[in-house]
Amino acid sequence: MERYDCHCHIFNIVDVGLKAILEELNSAKELLDQQNVNSKQKTKETDNDEEKASIWEKLRKIAEMIKIFTGDSETILETLDKHYDGKYTMFPLMFDGDFLLDDFDDEELGFVKELATISKQPEKVNNSNLAKELKEDSSDDSDVILRFLGQIEDLVEERKSNNEYKSGFQKQYDQIKAIKAQEKYADKVLPFLGVDPRNKTIKNYLTEIGANQTFAGVKVYPPNGFSPCDPILVGEGSIFEYCSQNQIPIISHCSYGGFATPVMSIDVDGMIIPEGKTKPEYHNGEYTFTRNIKDGFTEMVRERAGVLNHPLIWEEVLKQYPNLILVLAHFGVGSDSWQQEILRLMKIYPNLHTDVSCISETDKLEKIKSIHTENPDIAHKILYGSDYYLDMFFNDSFDDYLERMQRVFGEELFNQLSSENPKLFMQKWYQPVDTPMETIA
Repeated sequence: MERYDCHCHIFNIVDVGLKAILEELNSAKELLDQQNVNSKQKTKETDNDEEKASIWEKLRKIAEMIKIFTGDSETILETLDKHYDGKYTMFPLMFDGDFLLDDFDDEELGFVKELATISKQPEKVNNSNLAKELKEDSSDDSDVILRFLGQIEDLVEERKSNNEYKSGFQKQYDQIKAIKAQEKYADKVLPFLGVDPRNKTIKNYLTEIGANQTFAGVKVYPPNGFSPCDPILVGEGSIFEYCSQNQIPIISHCSYGGFATPVMSIDVDGMIIPEGKTKPEYHNGEYTFTRNIKDGFTEMVRERAGVLNHPLIWEEVLKQYPNLILVLAHFGVGSDSWQQEILRLMKIYPNLHTDVSCISETDKLEKIKSIHTENPDIAHKILYGSDYYLDMFFNDSFDDYLERMQRVFGEELFNQLSSENPKLFMQKWYQPVDTPMETIA
């Protein structure tokens, strides 16, 4: 049976990687703070294995992730392919993380570095067993993280001072072009171009997207600092107009979590839902958020997600392009209301899909299984994705992630999500090399 991973990543550029480690570093600090409180409240010190392991396990995962995404893209791809025993077609999604370098200032980088030194500060941990565990087991991992952050600082400086700086976007693009040019990957790897409307040259790449081109579709990530209704994306001569006219699929992050720009103010042009409002409204100019990274990573991300990436904003896009081939990835996980809105929209718009990528909690997978069962009219619109390698933040191994998916959904449903549904999805936009478009139903 031919299977598909409709949402994975092989990018390996450190400026993209910075975004990926922020959440774990912050949650590690939150765990440390909570454990200190718990330790002070105890009448006697206890030896709780789960408590002792939590912080250094996060540091270990972050360090392992850094080792992966500072390798080359083809190696990452081959690693995922081995997990799949060569039986999956994969959709690697680009991410334009260069604007993140512009977003970070010295103070913010310093704060992240402070979080990464947790294991080197055992004296700040009241629980002596936990302090000993940190000192013995995660010091090397902190060194890996700190070296990585040093690379980030170098990149920030280079980007500011060097006109010949080669962007992370361009590096990803070059590596994907090289991969896609190899015959063995012609039909096995279907990349999606990372599109950020702030990239002034992004429209130049449109001719490389589509049937038998380097890129099969477009990937957007609005919480990084833009509206899905930005005029580069929506309107006359826009990218989404081009995609709608040429049957080009779009995949967008759409969960009440993940990552987001850490800056406090952005210039935005398009529909947003301002904090405290419930419906989209047009905004052109500066928008200032209320929460920054020091207020807690989760709350910071949720604020930006709600303002920039709510399903109701995407409904404004679909009103203009009702036949747009669109995947709102992650099925709005993190918010019941987001999930219900995506479900409602899938019932209205014929080419709107979602996926189950990077959903590791059994209860959330069980909920999606129930939605699938209770809504047979949209059952064919739910796709399997891994979010590899970002899913590794939440799992001990990729094999554990895949096994959980298969176990919770069961053989019949997993076959549908990973094989039958992707084939139906692809009939709308893809044909194998040298196959005429008119053969596609």
